[in-house]
Amino acid sequence: MKADESFTSIAPYYDRLMSDVNYGAWIKYIEELFSYAGSRPHKILDLACGTGTPTLLLADRGYEVVGVDRSEEMLEVARSKLKKAVSYTHLRAHETSLHLVCRLLLE
Repeated sequence: MKADESFTSIAPYYDRLMSDVNYGAWIKYIEELFSYAGSRPHKILDLACGTGTPTLLLADRGYEVVGVDRSEEMLEVARSKLKKAVSYTHLRAHETSLHLVCRLLLE
């Protein structure tokens, strides 16, 4: 089994498997880093966003967020949880360049 295939099979169960993770604390830490750097970005690129829980929390806090993941199945779960305008993009193996990242952030 390839690494990206493993997320295909667990996508429907991922949120339950990760239910003990304090995503709110992750977001608070990220915002503390922004503050420490003297910056509050408007757009955030969430690479390997999985089922989108941190992506949605960031959007709820007013950020414009683009979630990117290699697993279309994980993105399907993320899209099903949409509450705000969040863009999710399936990252294919050949689309791993800095050019793609810049394109996503500048859209």
